[in-house]
Amino acid sequence: MKAAFLICVTYAVMGVIFAPGLHALIALEFILISSLPLLVAALYEPGSGENVHPVPGPLLFWGIFALGIMNLAIIAAGVDKSPAEILSADGFISIAAASTVKRYIDQGSSGHPVILALSLFLIYRLGAADTAVSAWRKILGFVPLVLYSLLTTEKWAMFLSGVFFLSGLFISRPFLEARRAAVRYVTLFMILGGGMAGLAVMLRGFDGNLMELLMPLLHYIFAPFPALGSWLTEGAAPQNWSFGALTFIGPLDALGFVYREAGVHTDNFIIYGMETNIYTAWRYLVQDYSLIGPFLLNLALMLPYIVFCRIRWRAASLAIGGFAVFSAFLSLNVTPFVHNSTAFAMLLALAYSVITVHFSNYGLYPIAHEQS
Repeated sequence: MKAAFLICVTYAVMGVIFAPGLHALIALEFILISSLPLLVAALYEPGSGENVHPVPGPLLFWGIFALGIMNLAIIAAGVDKSPAEILSADGFISIAAASTVKRYIDQGSSGHPVILALSLFLIYRLGAADTAVSAWRKILGFVPLVLYSLLTTEKWAMFLSGVFFLSGLFISRPFLEARRAAVRYVTLFMILGGGMAGLAVMLRGFDGNLMELLMPLLHYIFAPFPALGSWLTEGAAPQNWSFGALTFIGPLDALGFVYREAGVHTDNFIIYGMETNIYTAWRYLVQDYSLIGPFLLNLALMLPYIVFCRIRWRAASLAIGGFAVFSAFLSLNVTPFVHNSTAFAMLLALAYSVITVHFSNYGLYPIAHEQS
């Protein structure tokens, strides 16, 4: 819970640093107050414990890796291209351009969502077992998602890979230990992930200089926070609440109850002369459940979490705390249930951790170690 609180607030602080002003400060204050129940819950959080998450076995690792590579062929086939074209630079670029058009103009999707979810689940497993996993296996685990991002020009998959790896770190071990490891990895992700995101933008046809590339990327990540503050001051409270229609728009769209358009929101704000229509998860929650909705939802997580911690039901407290960590990381952009593949991957990860922790209490789940 400490991690969830700090992640939510840190995102908002970065928004203030990116675009100092009243609106960014309003967003920070709103997020800070809404997240206070997480901070209270953190007071009851277990302070230590052995990491019982084993290293992914060879069959699981190589099986999901192969599926991730196969997903690249599915992307190519989805835009009527031969998978063999991926192997050439010109073919790769042509597939990337075609998949971008399909997604933004034709409202189509890229790749297979279940395979994407499994690739994210593997990343979570690598993060949860972190110190027992060799560096080369961690690198290989990211390869399908990096290639997915480049072939579709979707920066989202790269962001998700970082979210699932870091969530594995924080869910599997004590906060201070996870924080130290996370600082190292975040630094690495910012360098490599920023480079991959920049390359994805260039594959879309961008031909400007480095500063012209860097500003839109920073704007994409942090402009939503001053935009959120502006939205909150322009009448968020009087709106008709939609009671989950946005928060759970992915499953609801799949079931045919609502229609999810690309981007979800259509109204824009101007930050540094550029438009943004990405409002973070807080926008979804406020529009669904009112201004006090996010605080009440966090309160609903806090109360059972404290009870489970007090009675030392580790598996149950981990399920709630793990969900809070995932939600906090994803709050930069969405709720966990906006994209079905993301929700499925998160549920797989949490179910795996809960089962692992539950059986470890009875000595039924041995800790695996990396094989050379």
